[in-house]
Formats: sequence, structure tokens, C-alpha cells
Amino acid sequence: MNSLLTAIPLALADLRRGPGAFLVGVAAVAAVLAPVLILFGLKYGIVSAMTDRLSNDPYVRAIHPLGQTRYDPAWLQRLAAREEVAFLMPLTRYLSAEARIEATGGEMEDDISPSVRIELIPTGTGDPLVADHAAIEALSGDRPGVILSHRAAERAGLMAGEEGTLRVGRKRNHSREEVSLNVRIVSVLPLRAFSRPAAFIDLRLLEATEDYRAAWEVPEFGWEGDRRPETGRHYASFRLYARDPDSIRPLRDWLTSEGVEVETRLARVELVKSIDNNLTFLFLVVAGLGVAGGGLSVALGLWETVLRKRRTLALLRLLGYSNLTLAAFPAIQGITTAGVGSLLALGVYAIVAPFMNLAFSHQLAVGETVCRLLPYHAIAAVGITLLIALFASGAAGMRAWRISPVEALRDE
Repeated sequence: MNSLLTAIPLALADLRRGPGAFLVGVAAVAAVLAPVLILFGLKYGIVSAMTDRLSNDPYVRAIHPLGQTRYDPAWLQRLAAREEVAFLMPLTRYLSAEARIEATGGEMEDDISPSVRIELIPTGTGDPLVADHAAIEALSGDRPGVILSHRAAERAGLMAGEEGTLRVGRKRNHSREEVSLNVRIVSVLPLRAFSRPAAFIDLRLLEATEDYRAAWEVPEFGWEGDRRPETGRHYASFRLYARDPDSIRPLRDWLTSEGVEVETRLARVELVKSIDNNLTFLFLVVAGLGVAGGGLSVALGLWETVLRKRRTLALLRLLGYSNLTLAAFPAIQGITTAGVGSLLALGVYAIVAPFMNLAFSHQLAVGETVCRLLPYHAIAAVGITLLIALFASGAAGMRAWRISPVEALRDE
């Protein structure tokens, strides 16, 4: 340890005496490392932006069963318990999930409020299409509430906080019947969340509309009809969202093994992974060539320094400095050169990255960047550069180790 501590001031003093070679070495390291940092920043920024878009887009994580069948609650509970599932909600038959909505009093002669045909979509806690948890909780109050899509609210002339009338029709005994239900407009979704006219409602309300359309009575709302058979309820379909893009494939495979054919957007996820793999390969090739060239340059530079200062190092041995001190001499100079060069490369990256992000800003969403490094990326880059410099100094260190004090006397 004393030998290493002794070598540090000697090596740094030598760098100060010959700043030209030191600055050339720093520039060489920065010239190799800066493009590598920028390339990795582009790779990480582009892939991160694409991955974030996939993760934040609920339509990418949606898994749609094809057709309709009969799913019992026990099977749906098994599906919901899987760790890949972020949200699951049973669905009734498509024909039962339709209704009309209008502003309260819309059928009065002096009122021109339109009656809009809408989809009825059950929702619940964790629904990725309805990010407002408080609005979901407000659906099941003393008076039923609905969350309207932007298009449904726009066509019906309704706003959050207003009252609306939900109308459900059916054919029974060859006659047309209809019931109405006063509902609260709890919230209105932005257009980007759902583009079709729809109302997101509590599952129990959707089950009530299905029972009514099946000509059964719904005592909860005072809707008349036949007595509902004492049989368990089954569901025709379900809404399913994977926890993340990587969960889509295992969920799809499990559903297929259960005999459920589904439609997914797995191709988009696989495309992003393919781009990530291709960019990673490109980065490794470029970085590998750069590291090899940079390491060789540092090694040759340190070797040349040892040869040039062979007599000086021999005199140090003659004065009593150990072999380890001389061997550490080029290693300390190499690490110092690599460290300063790394800081210079990070400075170049810090200057270039904002300009690259600005150039592509028109193609990016708010908060996205095309060139980005995390703090640990920078720390890892500096650490790897220092390790490469340490290994590159090995040959020069071994040469310095073998220098004998006799060489100083011989030169005299």
C-alpha cells in the first residue's frame, strides 16, 4: 500500500511536467467515449420512449376474446388471480350492452336534447381506460352514476355533474317496452381515452339491463318482467388488460391452452423488442470497436512513456523505490488520463444531447427524449473506462516492473 501511495504523487508530477502528452491522451479517450455515450443515449432514449408508449397505452395491453361464449365466475376468478393480469371485468351479451342516454327531460316537446345510442361498458377499480379512481367509486351510490365518453357527452349535450336519463328497451310478448333510469354524470372521459359513444357503468347495472332485455324483472329498479330463474349467472365475454407488455404473451398462451381464442397487439410489442435488439447489437459493435481502439491507444501510449522514461525509472529504483511503485506508475497515469477524458466526454454528451432532443421534439410527446442517459449509465461508463485503462496499463506496468537499477548506471 505504501508503494502505491508513493507512486501517486510521482505519476501526477510527471503528468504536470509533460502536459502535451497528457492532453493528447485525454482528447483520445474523449474522442472514443463521447460518440459511444451519444449512441447509447440514442438507443436508450428511443427504446425507452417506445416502451413507455406501449406501457402507457391501454389498447396495447388489451386482450380481446374472439366471439362470445359462457364464462362462469369461478373461471374468471382464476383468470383474474394470475399475476400477469392488471384488470379483468366480465361482459354481458353485446345486444344487452346498448342503451340510449339523454339530458333529463329530453322527451319534452319544448326540449330538443338528443337521445344518443351508446355502449354500456362495465368498469371498476384499476380500469386503465378510466384513470379517475374517485369517479369509479362514485358510480355505486344511492342513485346510479355513469362515466360518459367524450363523444357520448358531446352528442347528448351532457357535462359532468349533470343529470341524465338512461333508456333501455326490449321486445316482450310481441310488443316494444322501455324503461328509464335517472343517472348522475359522474365524469366525462377525454377523447383520447375512448373514441366511441359509451357509458362506463357499474357491473351490477349492466347485469340489470341484461336481465331486463331477457324479459326478467329487476326489483332493484322497479322494472317488471318474468321471475328470473334460480341459476348461476354466466358472462358472454370479458375485458382483459395485461399488467405490462411483457405479460401479453404468457396471458395469450394460457388463454389459448384454456380453449379461448384471443386477439392481441403482441406484434407491436415484438417490433419494439426487435428494434431494441438491433440497436443493442449496433451499439455493441460500435462500442466494441471504439473500446478496442481506445484501449490499444492507451496501452501503446503508456508503453511508449515507460520506454521514454526508462532511465528516470531506473534512477528511482536506484534511489530505493520498489518494483511495485514503478509498476503502479503507468497505471496511475492511465487511470488519471482516462478519468479526465471520461469527464470531458460526459461534458460533450451534455452539450450534444439537448440539441438532438430539440431536433426531434416535434415527434416526441411531452416528457419524452430521444437521447437520454440515467445517472448510473454515466457512472458505469466512467467505471468501465477506468477499468479498461487499468488493464491497458498492464503491459507497461510489467515493463516498468522489470527495470533494473543497473540500467541507470549502464547509461552513465
